Formats: sequence, C-alpha cells, structure tokens
Amino acid sequence: MDDRRIVICLALDKIIQLRIVILIKLLIFLSRNVFKCNYLIISTKNSCHFSKINNFVINDNNSLFDFSRYNDIIHCNFVKDTDILFALNDTLGSGRKLGLGLYLFIFFSLWECFNNNNSRNLFCPVDFDEHETWICPYFFIGKRIYLKKLNFINWKLCSKNIDKKIKIKLITWLNKQWRSRETADYKQIRTKYKVLLLERRLVHIDEMNAICKYSRKSFFRVLNTII
Repeated sequence: MDDRRIVICLALDKIIQLRIVILIKLLIFLSRNVFKCNYLIISTKNSCHFSKINNFVINDNNSLFDFSRYNDIIHCNFVKDTDILFALNDTLGSGRKLGLGLYLFIFFSLWECFNNNNSRNLFCPVDFDEHETWICPYFFIGKRIYLKKLNFINWKLCSKNIDKKIKIKLITWLNKQWRSRETADYKQIRTKYKVLLLERRLVHIDEMNAICKYSRKSFFRVLNTII
C-alpha cells in the first residue's frame, strides 16, 4: 500500500449533488484498486452519503467563499505533505458538465501526481482572454506540499499586483454578468470581488506554463463538450 493518500476536499456551501457522490465513489475505487493507496474525505458540510470512517468534517469558513474553505482544508493538521488533494466546490456539481473528458482529465492528473516526481504541481481549469490568464478553481488537483504555498486568502497582496484596468474589468463583470448579481448583497459582492483578485494571482504569472490546464483549448475539455 502506497504511503500517500488521495484526499478528497469538499469545499461545499450546499447539499452535495448526486453527480459528485458518484465521482467521489469512483475516486475511492481508484485509490483502492488502481493507485493502491488510502483515501480521506474532508468536507465543510456533513454528508450522509459516506461512512464516518475516513471522513472528517471541519468548520465552514465562508469569509472568502470556497477560497477560505480550500485554505482551511489544505492547512488542517490531519492532512500530510505527501497527500495528493482533489478539491472541488459547488460549481462542479451544478454548473459544469461532468462528462468523459473531465473524468479522463481527473484520472490523468492523479496518475501524473503518483507516477512522475518531476511532474507539474497543479492540475486545474484555466480561463483566458486577450489580456490575461487565470485559474478557475471549481476543482483542482495537486500535491499538498505545493498547495500550501498558494495564496488563497491574502487578497490585499493580490490587489497590489493587479493592474487597474483588470480591476475595472472585474467590477464591470460583477455588475453586469455575475449570475448572482441580482440576489447578492453588498457584502457578498465585495467578497466575490476579493475572490476574483485571488483567482488572478493564485499562481504567479511566471508559473502558469507549469500548470496542466483544463482550458477551452485542451483535448480533455473539448472532449468533455462532446461526450
């Protein structure tokens, strides 16, 4: 049995979706039968779908939405540096297609983490426009020893390193395109703005090429739109 574990991190704010339950059960099967390792489930919401064995529930820190939840899970004391984390939020369960392409990307990412010591450290969705590239962490996979170094909570530091034009673009998106703009109060809008800043600088610009990207141009994402 491999000493490393697959740690499934559920940074959820809502009741767990059935498709996520199916995905988690698949990950448990892979850990036992393919990677020959143990697994651990850490959630910010208690779920009746899983046994209490290998399942921990931590306090739900909503101060920066899923980013504060991710940060708490990554830094909790029962996660080891050798662990490989698969983290996700509610968006994967409700707003994104979980098709064959995404399943294959997840399997490929875990395989890389287990079998290539010098492989990329982070596997995640990435979006881009004509001006910039940024991470969309509705899920990500990586080694805990690397993930601990990422900035999930210091939005003020990110703000200092982001151009004013990008900040204006983010504010415009919040006011005109964010799907929760009609129901969100001022505090929620302000928190979402902080999260958008963190997304832009979660990984340093110079490290973007070292990420395995689940982007609009990737084979896996194109396949996911078809099957």
